[in-house]
Amino acid sequence: MIKLKGLVKEISDEKNPKYLFNTIDTTLLVAIINKKIDPVKLAAKQLADRGLNKKGFWIGFDKAYKIHGIKEAVSTETPKQLKGFPKSMPKAQVNLAKGTAEKALAFKKSKPGNKDYFSASTPVKKYAMKYSEKELENQIKYLGQMMKKF
Repeated sequence: MIKLKGLVKEISDEKNPKYLFNTIDTTLLVAIINKKIDPVKLAAKQLADRGLNKKGFWIGFDKAYKIHGIKEAVSTETPKQLKGFPKSMPKAQVNLAKGTAEKALAFKKSKPGNKDYFSASTPVKKYAMKYSEKELENQIKYLGQMMKKF
């Protein structure tokens, strides 16, 4: 059990901030204490690399880099309909982005009353409204090609 800002809540160890640094090497902890590493900046970079905003919702990479103040160059070779997708990214990010695009496309193609329509989360619905079916299909194809590189 942990107390978070006046609330007592039972949470798992991997989500418990009390254990955040348990597995980190001592040299990194020393660097953090001596202000040679900024853990807040690293967390912001990690969220940006996942295309997530400060609340953990998918917003795309360009917007995430901007919101978090991360200067990350996105390839100018990226086609217009795939704006927001860097030329390369880690496998986990590709999987997340591809899954979001696939869910958004399923939502966009579904009819009210369909299970895909009701099961879509709010971020997926917003993502679906942002792009046309063709743009989502192109994103899925592009991310599928990126997955083949792993």
